[in-house]
Order: sequence, then structure tokens, then C-alpha cells
Amino acid sequence: MELALYALVIAGIDPKITTHMSPADMSPISWAAQNQWLEGIGVLLECGADPNVCDWAWGGPPLYRTDVYETHVSETGHYLLLNGADPLRREWYGLDSWGKVSTNACLQYRGMESNDFQYIWFEGSIAHLLLHGADPFEVFATVPPRNNERKTRPGWFDTLAQVRASDVAKIWCTQYHAANRRWAMSNHEFESSEARIPSWKFEWDDMGQITRRFDSDNEDTYSQTSSSTQSSRVDTSSWRSGDDTREEWLFFRNATRFHHHTSTERGLEQLSRFPMVRALCDGLQYAGYRAEMDSDGDIWYDCDDGDRYFEAWEVQPAEERREWLRDVCPICQDFEGYGLGRALERGRQGKEQLYEYRSQVAKGKNSVF
Repeated sequence: MELALYALVIAGIDPKITTHMSPADMSPISWAAQNQWLEGIGVLLECGADPNVCDWAWGGPPLYRTDVYETHVSETGHYLLLNGADPLRREWYGLDSWGKVSTNACLQYRGMESNDFQYIWFEGSIAHLLLHGADPFEVFATVPPRNNERKTRPGWFDTLAQVRASDVAKIWCTQYHAANRRWAMSNHEFESSEARIPSWKFEWDDMGQITRRFDSDNEDTYSQTSSSTQSSRVDTSSWRSGDDTREEWLFFRNATRFHHHTSTERGLEQLSRFPMVRALCDGLQYAGYRAEMDSDGDIWYDCDDGDRYFEAWEVQPAEERREWLRDVCPICQDFEGYGLGRALERGRQGKEQLYEYRSQVAKGKNSVF
């Protein structure tokens, strides 16, 4: 932090700088985002850094970089959304943050598939991205190379046609994903009924951790790893701010529908067949979409155009779209209430260090001299 403060306050380096000389060709805020350095992000934003800058490396904005290998938005990503990050900004190969979080469900770090996901984190991440303008109907596709500067890296979704987030969520639960680890199927085979049959046995615990195991008998069974139940709302008043292990599980636990589903027969049936689709549908509903999930794992919308029900918001929209979305976002309006108080505090600590450093420089007491 000392070096960063010196560069910004004394050396006068522009926090918006993006050059080939920076680490991995990244801007300072992109580097801080990729390394989950919330204190640094707080300082850079206070100094005028752009939360939507695109870099030379992959052309990815800071929000995209926070969740490169994850199926949920990290607390750093949520903090960037609070400070104006746009989930529609794309990286070099054509994906935005919505697309990356969605497609990571089927192909994670170094091509390894994920056999579990955190329901509540995924549900809340989907909701927060949608509340800031992400498009649930976006079709995932790799863009062609531009000016032959970089070789295009095709994604697994490029072998198929018209793949959206709802398709990815369903793929994670089906025989298609179980039998085609290298994504060699054609689009015709993908659309076949045999490839869309659920072929996993799903287990979950009270904290919303979903685990899948291949079910060769293809039986519709479900299992809960703990017999205890929890309320859908968690009292966070007794949780200590410095307890990392507990705080990382807090996000969205005051709004999740997971515990409601585990307490009803219909909910248990949906969790046992298409748990990721159920989580996606819950996120859509929380963001204002009139969406419902059927027994076949398909999501249907109450209106033809699938628009959000903005009439439900009580806050009047601001003039600027980005400000408007933030103003009507319940998560941004109550960051601590949604379990993101630690992110807010770390960003505040960074800003306080900046203010103190500036004060020392103004008084001529900087330790550097």
C-alpha cells in the first residue's frame, strides 16, 4: 500500500493509466481486482480510476477479472458493482461478467469441470448482476479475431448454437455434461432428448452447498447431508467482522429462497433434478423478472418480452442509467444487510489510509523524505 500511495500522491501517476509496461498489461484497478485487493480498489476509485476500464491483456474490465474462474461474484466484484461497474462490458473474446459466471459452471479453471456449486452465492450473484443490467437472454459466443492481433480462443459453447444462461444451468444437471467432457457433441445431438435427461444424484447441506454424483440408474433421488433445518433469514448481529470463515457465507442469506425449497416437496423435487436452474430462476425472480421453472428444467416468463417488472420498485430512477440501476438495487442500498459489510469496510480502510497519507504529505511529514 505504501508504494501505491507514493505513486498516486507524490509521483502523480494517473490511476487510469493502461500501458503495455504494467503487470500483465493491466491497469492498476484491474490488477487490484484480479488480486481481490479491496483496499487498493478503494484508493484507486477515490483517486479517479475507472471501474469499467478495458485493458490490453484480454480487454477485460475489472469486474470480469474478479471472477475469472468462479461460478459466483466475489465480494470484490460486488464492491465494484456498488461503485459503478457495468456487467455488460466485455473482455477480448466476447464474454461479459454475466457470461463468464454462467459458463464457468460447466468449464472451470484449466478445463476442469465443477461437481459442486454454492446455491446461495450463485443465486445472489445472478440477482446482483441482473439488478445492474445484465441480460439474461444473452447468447454466449466467442467473437472473431480483430485485425489478426490475437488468436481467438473458442469457448465450449461455440460448438453449440444459441446457448444462454438457462441452457448452461440445465447442461450442468444433464447427461450431456456427464458424457461429453470434451464438448465433442454436435448441436443436433445436444438438442436430442437423450442428452437432456438428468443423470446426476444431487446432495446438499444446510449452507446451500450442492454436490452432484453420477447416477448410472438415472433415478430421481435426492439427499440432504444434514437433517437440521435453518430459517431463510440469518441474524448477522452476533457475527464478528474479522471472522473470515463465517463472513464469506453471509452473502444473500437474508434473501435466499434455498431454505424455502428444502422445506417443500415441490422444492425438493426441483433441487433433486435441476438445482442450478432453480437457483438461476430464484435470482431472476429476485431481480424483478416474472419467471417460473417447470418440472423439465425450463424457465418460462410471464410476459412475451421477458422484461423486468420495474413498477415494483419504490425508488424513482435517476437520470443516468448506471446510477438508476444502483439506486434501485436493494443489495447496494443495504450492503451490510446482505452480508457484504467486510467488503465495504476494507474499501473504507483503503480510503482512510489515502486521506492520512495526503495529510502527512501536506504537513511535510512524509516518511519517504
